[in-house]
Amino acid sequence: MTASVYLIQHDNGDDEWIGANIYKFKAVKNRHLTMGIKESCFALQYHDSLFLNCIDLLHVNGYANVLMRAGPYLFFNTIASNVREHRKYIPKGPNNNAAGAMIAGGLIGGAVVGALSSPVADHVRVNYLYNMDTGETDVMTPELLASMLSKRTDLLQLYRNSGMPDDDGTYYWYLSRLFGIEK
Repeated sequence: MTASVYLIQHDNGDDEWIGANIYKFKAVKNRHLTMGIKESCFALQYHDSLFLNCIDLLHVNGYANVLMRAGPYLFFNTIASNVREHRKYIPKGPNNNAAGAMIAGGLIGGAVVGALSSPVADHVRVNYLYNMDTGETDVMTPELLASMLSKRTDLLQLYRNSGMPDDDGTYYWYLSRLFGIEK
C-alpha cells in the first residue's frame, strides 16, 4: 500500500523518549489511516529506509530503523524490549538490580504491552536481529554472533581475539562480512 506519511521526531524534552531511537509515523491529514498504519503495518519504507513496527516484535509503541539486511535477517537497534524473554539481556539499571528493573519495567505482576516501561528502557539502545524466515526477533548478543560465525572460523577467531565486543558497529561489521555484503 502507498500512503503519504511523515516521520515524527521526538525531542529530548519529552521524558518518555529521552535517548530513544524510535520513530512514529502519521498519515497526512488522515487520522484513521494513521491508526491503521500503527495497528496493521509490519514495516514502512520511508524514502530509502525501512522501519519495523515494534509493537508485535518488542511490545513497544513505535518503529525502529533497520540498519542492514544480512541474509534472512534484519539488523536494527532501538529501545529496550518489553518482551519477557528479551529482558534478561537488557542492562539491569543502577547497581545491577534485576528485581528493581523488572518491577520498574512492569514485568512483575502483569503482562507488558504497549508503552515504554522504565527509565532504564527509555535510555538504553539494544541491538536486535529479526529473522525473516522464522518471524522471530532476538536480542543480538556476543554469544548469538559467535554462534552465527561458527561456519566462518576465520571471522569467529577474529571476533574472539577482539574480546567479543557488544556494540552495533561491531555487529554490523561481522554480519556484513558473514553475508558477503561488505563494501
